[in-house]
Amino acid sequence: MVKRGDSLWAIAQQYNVSVDTLKRKNSIEDPFRLKAGQLLAVPSFSDEEQKKSSFRFPVKGKIIGYFGEVIDNRINKGIKIRAEGSAKVFSSLAGEVVFIGFINGYGQTVIVEHCNNISTVYSYLSGIEVEQGDLIAQGQLIGEVQLHPTENIHLLHFEVRKGPKATDPLQYVRYYEQ
Repeated sequence: MVKRGDSLWAIAQQYNVSVDTLKRKNSIEDPFRLKAGQLLAVPSFSDEEQKKSSFRFPVKGKIIGYFGEVIDNRINKGIKIRAEGSAKVFSSLAGEVVFIGFINGYGQTVIVEHCNNISTVYSYLSGIEVEQGDLIAQGQLIGEVQLHPTENIHLLHFEVRKGPKATDPLQYVRYYEQ
């Protein structure tokens, strides 16, 4: 429940979630117009789960598409991150590069396999800096964000998969409004 003097930013910090997540979950258009007594839905990540998360956000940018949203008549299986220019994309976690290539609807893609049956998918890339079979470190340069062919913006599509199933990347990475 919102208390007098609370800000969305302070509430986001308290629960280790992004301001964007709170805005989206609560359909808040103006984050400066919270009302005392207003109830907010907060994602159900425990502090313990957040502390266990060691994933890194892959690129500096703003999330413009969320997991589960319908975009272009398809369910989004990741998050779409708008970046400034050809921003550099980094591995969210150490792992092995298991795929590099073109995937229809995803463009040039790199898939990195990590432990515990987790993999990360980085799509709409150019200037790929890794090779299939490489063992890479967390934070290692993978490539650059490509100009999206139809949206005319620099965009990274990022997925986290548990086995073959796509899961919400925001359960694994912390996002701070950038």
